[in-house]
Amino acid sequence: MMLLNRINRKYQIIIAIVIIAVAATIEFLSIKNGKHEIRNIILISIDTCRADYLSCYGYPQETTPNIDAFARNATLFKNVISPVPITLPAHCTMLTGTIPPFHGVHNNSFFKLAPSNQTLPEILKQNGFNTSAIVSAFVLDKRFGLAQGFDTYHDTFKKIKYNTFGNERNGDETTQAALDWLDKNKDNRSFLMLHYYDPHADYAPPEPFASKFADNLYAGEIAFTDHCIGRFIQKLKDLQMYDSALLIIAGDHGEMLGEHGEKEHTFFIYESAIKVPLIVKLPGQKKASTVTQPVGLVDIVPTVCSILNIDIPARVHGKDISALLHGKVPDAYERYIYSESMTPTSYGANSLMSISTEKWKFIQSKRPELYDITTDTREEHNLVEKEPHRVRILRDKLRETLERAVLKDPDSRFKLDPESIRRLQSLGYVAGKEDGEIVFDDSKDDPKDLIHIFVQYQKAVVLVANNELEKAKKVLTDLIPQRPDFPEIYSQLGSIELQQGNYDQAVLHCKKLVELSPDDPTVYISLSGALLKTGDYKQSIKYGLKAVEMVPDNIDAQINLAIAFNKEGDLDQAVNTYIKAFQLSPENAKICNSLAGIFISQGKFDQALGYYRRSIKIDPNQVMVLHNLARIQSTRPSLSSRNIDEAIILAERLCKLTNYKQPDALDTLATVYAAAEKFPQAIETAQKAIDVATSMNKTELAQEIAARLELYKQSMPYMHPPLQ
Repeated sequence: MMLLNRINRKYQIIIAIVIIAVAATIEFLSIKNGKHEIRNIILISIDTCRADYLSCYGYPQETTPNIDAFARNATLFKNVISPVPITLPAHCTMLTGTIPPFHGVHNNSFFKLAPSNQTLPEILKQNGFNTSAIVSAFVLDKRFGLAQGFDTYHDTFKKIKYNTFGNERNGDETTQAALDWLDKNKDNRSFLMLHYYDPHADYAPPEPFASKFADNLYAGEIAFTDHCIGRFIQKLKDLQMYDSALLIIAGDHGEMLGEHGEKEHTFFIYESAIKVPLIVKLPGQKKASTVTQPVGLVDIVPTVCSILNIDIPARVHGKDISALLHGKVPDAYERYIYSESMTPTSYGANSLMSISTEKWKFIQSKRPELYDITTDTREEHNLVEKEPHRVRILRDKLRETLERAVLKDPDSRFKLDPESIRRLQSLGYVAGKEDGEIVFDDSKDDPKDLIHIFVQYQKAVVLVANNELEKAKKVLTDLIPQRPDFPEIYSQLGSIELQQGNYDQAVLHCKKLVELSPDDPTVYISLSGALLKTGDYKQSIKYGLKAVEMVPDNIDAQINLAIAFNKEGDLDQAVNTYIKAFQLSPENAKICNSLAGIFISQGKFDQALGYYRRSIKIDPNQVMVLHNLARIQSTRPSLSSRNIDEAIILAERLCKLTNYKQPDALDTLATVYAAAEKFPQAIETAQKAIDVATSMNKTELAQEIAARLELYKQSMPYMHPPLQ
């Protein structure tokens, strides 16, 4: 009888397991087949978030209670690799499903995602989703191409927090923008990318996180970001959007925190810099699961497409990992996941490229590295000498990955012609043979030998950000004998000398930049700008023309050139160049004002008025523009677009902005009143302007206003004489 009971219990357990497995499969298939419509897809990106600092990934202190709770009804991937430890290119991979050698973005600021890349928001938009992004750092500004496919791209900040490498907004402001978005889109079928930047240096979490994590402020930033994400998830639940959403939380890259000599990120591609969290919740999912197999951020696009039953684009390097969400490991599951850092090439070293599997990680450099990352998680024991056969296999896989990404795309996006070879070599990728075979270039220094240079340079950058310019100059000057051909040293020194007013010295540093990096358009922009400061306008024009030839869509290049033309007296060329800049940035009030100023000097007041009106529409509270607009309309009777009523409104706003305490503003208002034949108001306002000017010891101005006052007393407006 007891034996029979044991057998019955055994079969009961088996039957229960089968029922659970079948139910999970039915649930998964119902989502795949569209029976449960996915109304919202939300990708939450946490910048600079290494996986092992989340408590759900094993951090000993509770840093992420909200993400932990989320993970209890989601799938947590334990072994996730970022393609690059830098924000912009990592996000390009998250949104394209391709690796940097293909999508072409290798760093922040100096690269832009080309329109030829197909992005996840473009795909979802074609399939009936509204698409939005809320980003928290300048490095993801729309100018860098990541906005393609988004209906709205929220990259303007109310409260800007400046840090060493740009500007950001904190998580509270980002979260409020996200909550507002949810209120507006709760009834829409939508995709949202929500980006938090707080864990990025400098680490300064707000209270109570600063006190709670006083011994590790980076952990405090992770905890604060978790708090923000908790608010967002609660709002999803309050709006009854949570259960029907496909929700993804991912880090874009990690942080070295002093390991291998690097404090932050961008230089090395060890695990601390590229191992990130990835947690995925399917609609209706109620139970937790964990996946230990290696995956990559590159897998997000094909996986989302698969879950939605959308055709996966042909041009992706990631894999559909949706089966892993339900514990189904495909037969012969084997992954070789690519990562890179081109940062060392800026220092004259080789690039770093790696291939990771579940057990092994191979890093290609002048002195290659091989680690068993299952036992040597800190990558301290290089096994290259002990495992030469393994090294050959993984190096061949790396070469194959590059060839497939760069050369063998279905539409032949890249062909390894001589120019392509040169460009790849300049990035430190490869040395290309004439027959197209990729050969790794190990002719430069190994990055491991230059980490001290990188650290010292980063120290100088921080000193500059803190306005400790003399200390920064000392650090940079000391670096020159160690790395005389490192362009960034001279770039920073040139910038410092400009800030200090040492313009001739700045020009010398910028000329050294041109010598070292003749193919870099930014060096010509810097040199033309420095030459402007010295008054050498002819040379500024020379280098400015070179810059706009290389990068015609660069605003700074166009503006520098326009200023130089203007200073040199070539007003027609100045106007043409400013108009090109305006076409690139039509919401730039300064460009509008510069154009208006030139037109005034040419006596073209109608054109000037048009650009001033555009400028004041962009920024309604510009005192000088209000002054000029009102003044032109009231003192130039020949204007075809003259509008005295508008001039009165502008002049009254001008006086209100200056609290009726600026004699110039009051004088302008009096002039406008007189032009409108409101002479009593003109007389009263002019007298007040005289009194204020006199109290400020502006005797000459008071006398000029007094002369105009006499005209008003005779019921005559003040008119400017025509230009000669």
